[in-house]
Amino acid sequence: LLLIEPARGHGFLVLLHLLWTAAGTVLLTRRLGVGALGQVVAAQAWSLSTYLVSRSGFFSLNAAAAWLPWILLYSHRLGSEISEGWRPGKRLWILLPLSATIAFQLLAGHAQTSWYSLTLAIVMTVIPLGAEARDFLRAAGAWLMAVAMSLILAAGQILPTLEYMLESTRAGGLDAASALTYSFWPWRALGLLLPGLFGSPATGDFWGYGNYWEDAMYVGVLPLLMALMAVTRLGRLGRHRRPAIFLASAAALAFLLSLGSNTPLYMWLYRAIPLFQMFNAPTRWNILTTMCLAILAGIGAEAWAPPTPRGRYWKRLSVAGALALAAVAFVIGSRVDLPGLQPSMARAFALLGILFAATAVLQLRWPGQADRTWITIVAIVIGADLLIANAGLLPSTSIDLYTTSTSLKSEVDDGHRLYLPAALDYDIKFDRTHRFDTFDPGIDWLDVRQAGLPNTPMIEGLPSANNFDPLLGEAYVDWIDRLEASGLDPRLLTLADIGWLGQPTGDTPAWVKYRAVSGAERVRIVPEAKWTASREESLELAAGGSIDFESIVVLEGEPDPARSGSYGSGSAEVIPQGDPNLVRVRASAPDGGWLLLSDSWYPGWIATVDGQDTTIHRADGLFRAVWTPPGEHEILFAYRPPIFGLAILLSGVAWALVLALGLRWQLD
Repeated sequence: LLLIEPARGHGFLVLLHLLWTAAGTVLLTRRLGVGALGQVVAAQAWSLSTYLVSRSGFFSLNAAAAWLPWILLYSHRLGSEISEGWRPGKRLWILLPLSATIAFQLLAGHAQTSWYSLTLAIVMTVIPLGAEARDFLRAAGAWLMAVAMSLILAAGQILPTLEYMLESTRAGGLDAASALTYSFWPWRALGLLLPGLFGSPATGDFWGYGNYWEDAMYVGVLPLLMALMAVTRLGRLGRHRRPAIFLASAAALAFLLSLGSNTPLYMWLYRAIPLFQMFNAPTRWNILTTMCLAILAGIGAEAWAPPTPRGRYWKRLSVAGALALAAVAFVIGSRVDLPGLQPSMARAFALLGILFAATAVLQLRWPGQADRTWITIVAIVIGADLLIANAGLLPSTSIDLYTTSTSLKSEVDDGHRLYLPAALDYDIKFDRTHRFDTFDPGIDWLDVRQAGLPNTPMIEGLPSANNFDPLLGEAYVDWIDRLEASGLDPRLLTLADIGWLGQPTGDTPAWVKYRAVSGAERVRIVPEAKWTASREESLELAAGGSIDFESIVVLEGEPDPARSGSYGSGSAEVIPQGDPNLVRVRASAPDGGWLLLSDSWYPGWIATVDGQDTTIHRADGLFRAVWTPPGEHEILFAYRPPIFGLAILLSGVAWALVLALGLRWQLD
């Protein structure tokens, strides 16, 4: 991103992560003893699966998933070393690459993918182990060491994230309804053979449940058949029999967990295992289903052989049947009008017929030994299959979307915040712009910015009170909920420095017009403080309608007897500057008073008055307030989280040791 402008750079990052995960899959299957054909099949089935490609715009998930085969590679190596004799001198060298790859995945920033990856990695460690209990105890100890090392390596991100999580709505876990959001829709299991059966947002005709990408996990027809061969013909797999059993079992269990609310198993685990309460979208367990199917396809490719004379008869019959299926589906789709028949159905079955026919022809022509030419042919067939399935799932826009200015900036650029009411935000986002049925709703995408949808105002440096993020501060969420419940009380709007309120304009893009809210202030001097014992009590009092925010600020904690009176008014202004970690305020309070800054309170912020440290109090349920002595002063709010300095120190020392030990290992 330093080399390429970020809007373009992210596209290259997506591509590089898919290539990286393909390379990891090649090395993983090679370690499992799979030949060149199986390596190519597995790498394509995984890296070009609809699970990865359709989610590529989910940057943190794309980056985290890319490390899965690498973690599995070093997990299997760990298990092999333990089974061959756990020599004390080699322990560290074996744990270093495993710990580093886990750390890289943690740094990618999608904890759910990391949690699921570690689950499969433990299975991969067990595959080479024998039956001795001592080996399992050694493996458990090694994993504890590896995870501890990876957490220290990633501490620069893990510790601040943990701090944020404890302040977020997920601190106590998700409620059952939220945790079960996006459970795998069972009918989408047909997508293993018919990825377009329910249409696609790429073709503008998706009509299935929820959205397309959450339940997508197609790996291709030929890889799926090869994976099924690995499962159904275990007796012919030889040394690959044990890995195939473990991987098939893991795939089945992951798929069962992905069903979420559709089975009682997930709810039992939700109540029994705390980590199940942290994540929603159980369907994402299918990352393991997809990975296992890809590896099984690589193993099954090893058993793929020329058909017997009787098999040739059935393969020729299969070619004829598959082509007949394609022809019938095409005729029905183009010429027959059947009630309830979606166009996507005929299209999906026609494509399936063609792919089945191509697969049967391949097996009819299958040589005794797959050489480089034959591997290339197989790769082309699988690649074409997956490219057709993924066509359009990564839509792009013009770079002008990020570089062009909108009229919104000139209309509202006075330093006060925008606010888009929740109902209007939902209507614009899911009914007009980011619909699940199509990627192309027929709009000018600049209208999304013109509407000020959450996060987009940042492109033009406009402040907003909205936020679209999976992890939100609990105090912020509670405060916004109270704002919405109050009917958007103007007193609360101005308290939060909301100077522009979105109002619907009907069907005319950008569907919203912002009207000015008078009295908005980011910083002010308040004469008197009223103290409460908790944030909940403070929020209740502030949102209750009885407080005059110009005269009283509601503070949390023990009352300060020395500052319990009512002081005079004053004035304050924020001095503009470019560092978001600093807020500099110039204040004039002839009689003293409380300076209220309408920015969210959060651990790690410190404040000084004329260079002298002072205490920041949480104010009005969400904001920050400091005592300002009589006279004119400069107040500085600075984000200086101690936990971040500690985290960076831990990570820096740990990475230096890893690099030094790794270099020594290579030199030895």
